Amino acid sequence: MPEVGIVIPAHASALGKAMLAFLPDDEERVVAGELRSMTGETITSPDQLRTQLDEIRASGVAVEQDEAVIGESSLGSPIFDSYGEAVGAIGVVIPSDGDVARHSARDLVREAARSVSRELGAAVWPPRAPAGA
Repeated sequence: MPEVGIVIPAHASALGKAMLAFLPDDEERVVAGELRSMTGETITSPDQLRTQLDEIRASGVAVEQDEAVIGESSLGSPIFDSYGEAVGAIGVVIPSDGDVARHSARDLVREAARSVSRELGAAVWPPRAPAGA
């Protein structure tokens, strides 16, 4: 990040999106509010964000391309505990060149999140989508 302490809204980061996809109460709170734009690429449409969150629930990987900082993109995956609750996320920041969604780190991020989740006692990864999602 270009500055220490920068605050990035959940909807503009891969880590935030990875968590929101599996926290229905937080998803609804974020989607119901104003989706602040940080760059011209930041998702500010609630419908577009919901579509992305559905994709994250299906794939286990969140993607952010130039949404928080131009030239920086990220991939993130949620981490679950033994109750199947999202308790964190793991991610990587990568340059924004090329197709970020197909970056070679995608599978590595997913596998790291799966491994940490297993260590925390998660029976499956990702778990089924939360009710109402």
